[in-house]
Amino acid sequence: MNSNDQRLDDALRAVAGSGPQGAPIAVEAALRREFRQRAHWRRIRIGASWAGLTAVAAAGIIAFMLARPAEIRPPKALWARIEVPQIPATRPVARQQIRRRRVKPQATEVATSFYSLPEASSMTPLEYGSVVRVQLPRSAMRVVGLPVNQDRVLERIQADVLLGQDGLARAIRFIQ
Repeated sequence: MNSNDQRLDDALRAVAGSGPQGAPIAVEAALRREFRQRAHWRRIRIGASWAGLTAVAAAGIIAFMLARPAEIRPPKALWARIEVPQIPATRPVARQQIRRRRVKPQATEVATSFYSLPEASSMTPLEYGSVVRVQLPRSAMRVVGLPVNQDRVLERIQADVLLGQDGLARAIRFIQ
């Protein structure tokens, strides 16, 4: 600080010390009234803003509940009716006209047990199903972890496939 600043500072302190140290009672009362009134209006504004936010939230919840789609129910099962053709009646044949043929014995089938397909566990539970016989390349046996001779990988093999109600394959067994 320089000397001018010091003199100004001293003069201001002398002026401050010569006057009264507090505000007049009327000014103090007016200031207190004004502060109380402002605090009162501030509480009212805060309360109104909370009430507005609550009303907006309630309206949003009601709108969400009203706009929510109805429950989605799976479609009812459709049943197909299959007409079985009537076989015309044949006239009886005399006993001497019947030729007896030799019936060749049929070879018996050897089948593995059903193997669940990898994606079957993530599908909807099986309500009913059907078994379909198909021919597949031998390489399809690898899907369930069976060993396949590399020389015969392109040969065809018969298999029974279990189809679910949705038409998707659930399990497979191989026929020899």
